[in-house]
Amino acid sequence: MMPDIQDVFLPDSSSNAAAELRRSVSARAVQNAVRDYLAANWCGSSPVTCDELPVDGDGIAVVFHSEGPVKSDQSGDLLSFVFNVTGRGAARVNFRDCFTRLAAGCPEWGGKVTTQAGSEVWLHSLAAGSVSFEGREHQGVVKEFGSFTLTAEVAMSGSTFTPGECPEEEGAENAEKRLAYRAVDSGVVETALAAWFGGCTAGTLPEFGESVAVRVVSAEPFETAEHRDYTAKLEGRSVRGAAFLREMEERYNRLPVSGVTMALPGGSQVVFSALTADDNLEFGLETLLGCEFQTASFRFKVQIDPAESSFVPADYPAVIPPDRSAGRLNGVRLERALAGMIASQLRLKVDREVVRGGFGAPLPDATEPAVAAELTGLEAVNCPSGWKLTFTATLRDSDRTRLLDRLFLLESLLPRYEFMLDGFEVAALCKKSAALKSVSDRGRTLHQAQFQMELTIV
Repeated sequence: MMPDIQDVFLPDSSSNAAAELRRSVSARAVQNAVRDYLAANWCGSSPVTCDELPVDGDGIAVVFHSEGPVKSDQSGDLLSFVFNVTGRGAARVNFRDCFTRLAAGCPEWGGKVTTQAGSEVWLHSLAAGSVSFEGREHQGVVKEFGSFTLTAEVAMSGSTFTPGECPEEEGAENAEKRLAYRAVDSGVVETALAAWFGGCTAGTLPEFGESVAVRVVSAEPFETAEHRDYTAKLEGRSVRGAAFLREMEERYNRLPVSGVTMALPGGSQVVFSALTADDNLEFGLETLLGCEFQTASFRFKVQIDPAESSFVPADYPAVIPPDRSAGRLNGVRLERALAGMIASQLRLKVDREVVRGGFGAPLPDATEPAVAAELTGLEAVNCPSGWKLTFTATLRDSDRTRLLDRLFLLESLLPRYEFMLDGFEVAALCKKSAALKSVSDRGRTLHQAQFQMELTIV
């Protein structure tokens, strides 16, 4: 039978002897002792841990909050510690019942508790605050969460603390977990997400054209090495109407999900503890290069299990090449190809009735060009996905009606998307502007139309 605390010499709280007793305390040992005491009185089957709730499943966590002040009218060897006790359970009624019983067991005299590290902690008293419950989502499932504060008074004169008392998470095992946490590669995570959703690419949505892409948009701050959390976004654009929207809804409706393992071709394995929607599925319209697209996007939470995941360099995202140099684009060949396309559309002869550059003098056989075609603009900054150029076709004719017929025939050619032009992969060819005016040429008045096109080369 344990001796009554009154049988032990208790120094005055302000004495040096009392201060020396208090200095020997180990807050971790007290936390472990409270955890062990609550675990012995917990009627549920889920584990009772220190610091945080389990990543997967349910349980109880004892979190050290603060050390209370030493009161002048209190025995010099008593120290107060405040803990936050939190819990989570899927079985709502059973969890509420067990969690309430756990709090209702205090206040009481705790007695001496021996921790796994060998510390002996004399819990002089335990007092619980009010219990609160709320339903919250965890890994896509609504569960019951409970919490209450617990004040523990420790009798120092009856306690001994082992120097080796340390958090469960510290040591070699924790070092390995931290290394695994840091090894998580967001690019490989994107690749795994793209493979899981299907029909989409990893990374950002391309500048133009139809596509669906998924990317990591933010990383949560470190809380525990047990899991790493991200926020990702899946977005797409298409001209396929209802079929595209239905596909995006099917991807959205796959969430929430937990326990997903994705094996990648390079040997990486990404284990998703949970994937849960973080936002609504949003629909919209976007005009791009003169074409109207339907768009859809949603954000979702990603939780990775670092310990079960592995990341191989072969699956790392490819390095994006530097911006393309305009010097690699054969402008003369492109200009000639565009002039040939215009000549074919207007039923004119290239290099005779359709020329490159300015009009100049009539040809030796007195043939006067009807169209002058030339590249007139190149964007200063060209992204890796292609070049953007301005191409101008200038039409001249003494007959205004014929000029207008040719102008509208040329305009009917546009816009055009995703086609090959003499070996060039054209993403879009769109009208930029058109202007009519009269000009004077060698004493004659001619009608002129300047037709500008915007060209995107992949």
